[in-house]
Amino acid sequence: HFFKYVGLINIKKGTKTFDEIMEKALECNATDLAESEEGIEVYTAPGDLHKIKEALLSYGIPVIDSALIYKPVNLVTIADKAIAQHVLNLLSSIEELDDVHSVYANFDIPDHFMTVL
Repeated sequence: HFFKYVGLINIKKGTKTFDEIMEKALECNATDLAESEEGIEVYTAPGDLHKIKEALLSYGIPVIDSALIYKPVNLVTIADKAIAQHVLNLLSSIEELDDVHSVYANFDIPDHFMTVL
């Protein structure tokens, strides 16, 4: 209950405006959109991922990649630099295990911590 299984489509910024992408994504039944530094994230129902990705491509929207992911329902902000370092070390250790394919987390570390860690 801490994560929701969704489709994620990453779109490159630049060729279309956020509003144009939002309009087309909502026409295709996307469930949510978010703008990030890298581009625009379009969230879908898991079963609609491929259909929405193909529809966006047909509209000339540049899709970088797509995947089924676990999106956190609630983010926990880490406000202490030492705790943030411990959490990142733990996450790194888990990701290095041979049997681990993907790691999902619900923490949010402020950007000013990330530049010094």
